Amino acid sequence: MADAIEKRDMAGLKDELGDLLFQVVFHGRMRGTGLFGFADYRDASSEKMIGAIPCFADAASVANAADQVVIGKR
Repeated sequence: MADAIEKRDMAGLKDELGDLLFQVVFHGRMRGTGLFGFADYRDASSEKMIGAIPCFADAASVANAADQVVIGKR
C-alpha cells in the first residue's frame, strides 16, 4: 500500500484498499465465535482514530483549517 501511495498509483491503491476491506469483512464474519462482531471493531477503530486525531470527535465545530490545527493540539 505504501508503494502505491509513494508512486501515486491510485488504481494500485484502490486494489490494496480493497484487499484491506476484504480482511476486515472476512474477520468480521468470524463473529460466530461469539468473541466480537462488526460493531465491536467499528467502535474500537473509531475510538483509536479519535484518540490519535482528537479533531475527528469535534469535526462539526471546525470552521476552517486554522481551527482544525487548534483543535488537533488539544
